[in-house]
Parts: sequence; structure tokens; C-alpha cells
Amino acid sequence: MDLTGKVAIVTGGGSGMGEACAHLFVRAGASVVVADRDAVKAEAVANAISAGGGKAVGSTTDVSAENQIEAMVALAIDRFGGLDCAVNAAGIACAPSSVQDASIENWHLNLSVNLLGVALAMKHQIPAMVKRGGGSIINISSTGGLDGVPMMAPYVAAKHGVLGATKCAALENARHNIRVNAICPGLIDTAMFRNTLTEGTDWSQFITCPMGRLGEPSEIADVALWLASRRSSFVTGQAICVDGGLLVGAVHDPN
Repeated sequence: MDLTGKVAIVTGGGSGMGEACAHLFVRAGASVVVADRDAVKAEAVANAISAGGGKAVGSTTDVSAENQIEAMVALAIDRFGGLDCAVNAAGIACAPSSVQDASIENWHLNLSVNLLGVALAMKHQIPAMVKRGGGSIINISSTGGLDGVPMMAPYVAAKHGVLGATKCAALENARHNIRVNAICPGLIDTAMFRNTLTEGTDWSQFITCPMGRLGEPSEIADVALWLASRRSSFVTGQAICVDGGLLVGAVHDPN
């Protein structure tokens, strides 16, 4: 799958699934803006790509701040000449709590980063892609965006919202040759996932999918690359599960 000559933005590109996407897109030939609210991580990934001969630049970006989103897109245009594809992978996971116990701060944080961050990114990415004659946007949702997860209502609500926004954007922009899709990862071995667990956790209880393991960030990046490439040229408005079969039925009983 070839992205030679294409320009990409990856939010949340400083770690996890976003970092994997940034590296893979560069190997496929793209120039990449690595956006992350952690400036050190964004620059580290961009520098590693540049050291390997790729084209990348870091962008300190809080996706809940529209002015920083605008600056991120402007950087892609100024440095690389335009924008052809984007992976909106920035996200957070708050401490688990029931619906009745979830704080208003928890709700605001999840909605501002996990949902509004995607909406604001698309708001400014789409006009740049229209100028290029088309493009592809890949929003990272979650299997939680297709189902319910106990003790995670703010996160799940935001991820459901990502899918709704994805489908609306796909319908509105098909005429511009802009495809908009979502990936719904299951349990992926990232720092964000591990940080939601306490020390000494029995990991086997989380391996509930039929494939019996956590997914790797690279496995999400592989699907994102396909969605960004011409190989998926007739695919838009879709939510693609990459979950090892989690949603179709757990087969592992930790007891």
C-alpha cells in the first residue's frame, strides 16, 4: 500500500496506536505531522522518523483546543504543501466509575478530548483535503463505541459519538472524494490501556477475546494504512472492528 507523495496528520502520534501509524505511514511514503499534547513525545517520534530518512515534523497539539488544531493543519500545509490523510488517534481513559458516581470533570474531559477533539480535527482537516481534490480520514473509536462497558460511561459515550460524527462527515464529504471511516480497537497493548490497571493485575482476566491475547498497535496501524490508501477507495462511513473477535463472543473464562 503506497502513500508516496501524500501528507498525513496523526493526532496522538507520540505513543501507542498513533505512533505506530506515524511510523508505518512514513514507511509507505507519506510525510507526517506527528501531533501530540506531549511536546517531548511528539518531537521524539518525529526525530526518530527523520533519523531514519523519513519526513516528519512534531506538533504540540491539545485536540480539545481549536486554535491548536488550526495550527496543526497549517503546519502540514506550510511544511509539506497540503493534507491528504489523517488519523485522529488522540484519546484519554479516565479512572473507572459508575454512571451515578462519574464526576462532571470526568464527563467533560472524555467528551472534550475523545469526541470534540475528533470533531475539531475533522472541521479543519476537511477544507485542506477539499483543496487537494480528496482525502481520507480515519478516526479511532473503540469497541466501546459499539457496545456498553460497565464503569466506563463517559468514555463509551464519547466513542459512540465518534462513530456518529464519522458517519455524518462521510455522507457530507463523499462528493468531495473525501472518505471518512473509523477503527474500533479492542484490547490493545498500549501504555494508556496498561495505565488503567493496577499493579499486580492478573492479565489473564482481560484476555477474553477468541484470539486469546491483546492486540498490538501495529495491527491498528495496518488497518489505518489500508483505509488511507487507494486500496480502500470505495469504503466510507464504516466502523471497522480490530478486536480479535471480542465483540462476536468471549470464549475465555478467567474463573
